[in-house]
Amino acid sequence: MNYHVDEEEIPTLKLALDGMSANDLRKLTALTGEKAPSRKGDMAALVVQYLAGERLRSIWEGLDELQRAAVAEAVHSPSGQFDAGVFRAKYGRDPDWGSKGDAGRPQSANRTTVYV
Repeated sequence: MNYHVDEEEIPTLKLALDGMSANDLRKLTALTGEKAPSRKGDMAALVVQYLAGERLRSIWEGLDELQRAAVAEAVHSPSGQFDAGVFRAKYGRDPDWGSKGDAGRPQSANRTTVYV
């Protein structure tokens, strides 16, 4: 099912994930360390399950100060996107995104959509 979700008011993680492409969901499921299911709905369910309970708090606590600032910038952005240029201007450098081998994403990106 494809629901239209107003990006400024996404009430749940599940609805946010339902609005993502299968390719983006594959990248997120890779971060869980689990084998990615083939169906988009199953990938979304895996991410929701992975972040259930105290795991989200644990992930947050594992972020360094600059990574937390990046999350905050994306969360409070009217567009729901992380703007690397604005972030660099404000903080002087990019947060550590990990290596390219981590879920196949580059070390930094100009704009990253973040659903919260």
